[in-house]
Amino acid sequence: MCDATNRRVDVIEEGLDFAIRVRLPPLEDTDLAVRQLGLSTLVLVASPDLVERHAAPTSIESLRDWPTLCIANNSERYIWNPVDTSGQVVSLAHHNLD
Repeated sequence: MCDATNRRVDVIEEGLDFAIRVRLPPLEDTDLAVRQLGLSTLVLVASPDLVERHAAPTSIESLRDWPTLCIANNSERYIWNPVDTSGQVVSLAHHNLD
């Protein structure tokens, strides 16, 4: 049987033989055998309509007021961690599009 879901699963509790997860590091500490299958790059994009409704960003910090989309459910807190041109990580909390 194959099950595709975006919910968090407990591999042991649900009796799964294996799972493929798409996660950003760091991964939680676990007794499971973990193998990295590949790397992906995240890209920040915006629709022309969204850009028209918000002031043009002048820095990563100025994106704090922009709404975001994410796959997380409403009970999860999602943080974007973009890197600015000097290599500094900036944490931006997700907030729903109004």
